[in-house]
Amino acid sequence: MTVASGDSDSATMREGGRRVNGTAERDAAVLELLRSRSATRPQIALATHMSKPTVSAAIAQLEQAGLVRSDGQVSGITGRKPTVYALNRTARLVAGIDIGGVNTRVAIADLCGSILAESTAPTDHEAVTDQVVAMFRKVRARALRTLAPARAADRPADLPPARPPVVAAALSTPGLVVGSSRVWLAYNVDSGGVLDFAPMARRLGVPLRVENNVNVAALGEMRFGAARAHRSFVFLSVGAGIGVGTVHNGELLRGANGAAGEISYLPLGPHPLAGEQALTGNFEQSAAAAGLLDRARRQTWRERPPADVAELFRWAADGNATARRLVQDHAQQIGLAVVAARTIVDPEIVVLGGGIGRNKLLIEPVTEVCRRLLPVPCPVITTELADRGSLVGAVAAASDDAWRSILDPAAIRIDVIPAVRATHNTASLLRQTPAAPEGRHD
Repeated sequence: MTVASGDSDSATMREGGRRVNGTAERDAAVLELLRSRSATRPQIALATHMSKPTVSAAIAQLEQAGLVRSDGQVSGITGRKPTVYALNRTARLVAGIDIGGVNTRVAIADLCGSILAESTAPTDHEAVTDQVVAMFRKVRARALRTLAPARAADRPADLPPARPPVVAAALSTPGLVVGSSRVWLAYNVDSGGVLDFAPMARRLGVPLRVENNVNVAALGEMRFGAARAHRSFVFLSVGAGIGVGTVHNGELLRGANGAAGEISYLPLGPHPLAGEQALTGNFEQSAAAAGLLDRARRQTWRERPPADVAELFRWAADGNATARRLVQDHAQQIGLAVVAARTIVDPEIVVLGGGIGRNKLLIEPVTEVCRRLLPVPCPVITTELADRGSLVGAVAAASDDAWRSILDPAAIRIDVIPAVRATHNTASLLRQTPAAPEGRHD
């Protein structure tokens, strides 16, 4: 652990019936408690089953490392007032990066995932690495300027204010993540569909985790959104594309090849064996935004068809019969996808998100499909993160990696998906480089 030292407390101790193996485990126990709440030394000792002298040694070590700070004293009691200690949330910073087909966003946050500064810009499809690196530097500088007055106040007058380092970053991208940095099928970011983020990681100078955008949005829901109270759930995103992020027992399920949740390939559309849909998936062509708009344009309207999906849903909400029927039919398609996911992983809840999925008009008809087809109830709810799920999830993932690096630098790992075996199908996909299909992924 970064803050461990060779003092006398480094010997193995037994406290309250549990083993505390030296300064590393001692300090980690205190930090984990302070990550969730402030506490006094007696409260820390009670919660961690460590003696008060052991806790005092840990606090002194963590204060010296800048990870813990005093946060006032307990009021309303007589006698000596104990000091309250809190995590120094800005001792280290993290970065969340969300690359989409339309916009790219970069955020800098503290150790607990609270965003300090962020920026959004139209995605530069010709030079996305250059764009992200430039945005990262600008947003980091803005975050440091925001923190400077508070950090200067905490430092002795003869010392300059410290600049907290960015110690972890996570990136959200459309497509299939292969290994630690390569992405396939990201056609709305790169016309060839293949991206390699290793050069970006080197230029950022920060450990970089790369995750599929729907998977990382599921992490955002678990940490900050509608699934905060749940350990097992499915996040289903429907927008320009369609996909599922599955969390089981608090862990994201990626699959052997990183392709878990690619429900765009479910055989639920009108032509499940059509070879021309191999790149986008049969279900995505039917159930994502482009398919819904195509059906809308083939209907008879009083004046004109809806210009986009948002207008279609507005007309449905206003009572237009044709729009309501289209939305109802679309909700039934989404309900079938929910049923497919529900029968395999048996989650506690299903969270709907994405530009289409988060519309409240879908909840009742999707729930009705589940009621009719499933043997057990399946609560279906709407995301609480609107269109920020992937950015917030990237921040949450980076925060988790930062914590691992602080508690045990030797144990930190950016989750790596095993290299995909070059089967006939995946090899043929890589050889095809058509123009980006309209509406591929969010």
